[in-house]
This record gives sequence, structure tokens and C-alpha cells, in this order.
Amino acid sequence: MNATCYNLPLTSHAYYSLHAADEKNLVGTPDYLGLAFFWNHAYKFHLREASPKQRKAVHDAFLSAGLTLDGASSEHAAIVEKHLGKKFKKVYG
Repeated sequence: MNATCYNLPLTSHAYYSLHAADEKNLVGTPDYLGLAFFWNHAYKFHLREASPKQRKAVHDAFLSAGLTLDGASSEHAAIVEKHLGKKFKKVYG
């Protein structure tokens, strides 16, 4: 079952626990939650400010395209732009 829920009422402790699990075990897998950092410095400012849903979409698109998660290329930039829209395009477009 693939369910998505981004509106969980989390305590700080619960959030940090999920973030740690995401960082240690889920980055690079389809189960990534969108909490942990995985990106190249070139996209740092944009993805850091993105929602978990947007981060997951970028992460999963990188994986689907066979790209490295921490890479920087025109393909990476196109995927980030697709999922972040005008905010990203202003800087890189």
C-alpha cells in the first residue's frame, strides 16, 4: 500500500526520530520521507526551503532518471525546476 500523509501531528522528539531514520535508512530508497538532506550544494538553498512533498518528488525523480542524488547537471536542474517551479527558475532559468 502506498499512502502519503504529510499532516501528522508530531512532537519535536517524533520529528527528530523520523528525520534520523530518513537520513540513515531511507535516502536513496522509494521509502524516503522528504525530511533528510540528499542534494548537491547547487540546489541547497532551494531544496532546503522546499516542502517534504517537493523534496520527495525531486528525490524520486532523480532515482527514476538514474541520476545520482548528490549530483549537479542540466538533468538535475530540470527536475528541480519541474518540482519547485518559478522559485527555482528565477535563479537558474
